[in-house]
Amino acid sequence: MLLDTHVLAWFLFQPKNIGKDLARRFDRIGQAFFSPLSIFELSQVERKLGYQLPEDLIKVIESFGLSELPLYGSHSMQAKRFGTLLNTDSIDRLLISQAGSEGMNFYTADRRLLSLDFAWIKDATI
Repeated sequence: MLLDTHVLAWFLFQPKNIGKDLARRFDRIGQAFFSPLSIFELSQVERKLGYQLPEDLIKVIESFGLSELPLYGSHSMQAKRFGTLLNTDSIDRLLISQAGSEGMNFYTADRRLLSLDFAWIKDATI
């Protein structure tokens, strides 16, 4: 499973926001993935969100049992599958392309992404 940036932030700073379904799956599997795109996104909005990112952010994330999923050109090419998101956040399109290309569930709280009705895009709040 791949975590949306906001869900990754919850793991780090607000674990109570994580839904029971995601928490159970993570406990059972013991591993989830984050994207380098999320690291970029967190670094861009840390002040806005009121977070203070640690200097060793990657190590901290990995200490939670999360692993980095590399971003490949093939992931980027799959972004065209999500044409309904064309005029929205490019990072969201790339994140779901990355998950979809790898056959992973993608956990998000973003209603816009959940409304795409792909079975593998999961609600991280339930």
